[in-house]
Amino acid sequence: MNILFVCTANRYRSRTAMEFFRMKYTHMHSEWKFDSCGTNPVYVEETKKWFPDASVLTDQLMWWADVIVCMEESHKVRVDQLISRMPADKPVKVKVLGFGDDFIYMSTDLIRMLNDLKDSLWKGTV
Repeated sequence: MNILFVCTANRYRSRTAMEFFRMKYTHMHSEWKFDSCGTNPVYVEETKKWFPDASVLTDQLMWWADVIVCMEESHKVRVDQLISRMPADKPVKVKVLGFGDDFIYMSTDLIRMLNDLKDSLWKGTV
């Protein structure tokens, strides 16, 4: 299962979620893959100063993902725009966490919130 985390800049929230869930699940589910991206190309480019592998949401990432976890409703709007261009035979589950842009990278509060959610994010997808 491929799980994609989406925020604005791929700097704090989505990157933290990706790394947290990689650490939490990869040893138990080697077939699970995690990635992250941002919806705003300008902010993602800025993020590359600190994280050279930062990426913007693309059709290719959408095709890769089985589950897309958006940090905010505004990210889901962008995801929905890309999903509308995909064939119906590529089902993608989209979830919105409602986590505002109030966190820094690897914030203990953000990690606690992610840990509280963990299994509910992909319930019914495996």
